[in-house]
Amino acid sequence: MAIEYLGLSEVNGPLVVLEGVKNASYEEIVEFTVDGNEKKLGRIVAVYEDKAVIQVFEGTSSMSLTNTHTRLTGHPMEIGLSEEILGRTFDGIGKPIDRMGPILSLIHISEPTRPY
Repeated sequence: MAIEYLGLSEVNGPLVVLEGVKNASYEEIVEFTVDGNEKKLGRIVAVYEDKAVIQVFEGTSSMSLTNTHTRLTGHPMEIGLSEEILGRTFDGIGKPIDRMGPILSLIHISEPTRPY
């Protein structure tokens, strides 16, 4: 189950701190919406009491303590697998970067809301 939060407690380089979190897990994927339109992904790299430290994959330059909406996805990084990945090129978070379109897999067919 996804949990959503508004605002951040701290931004420091590629890391952000979110306070007041419940049921956050190490390695859990986090989705950010910055200023209502820019999407970013990250993962939880540390959890202590009600705080989560999150590594932001696309950088934190446009993020502030008040303009960021954070969604804990409840699952680790996942990538759909199929024979369509053979010969393809991907970035560090599993998105195709070879301009040959998205990869269709059983994950995408059964759960179309996931972005990867």
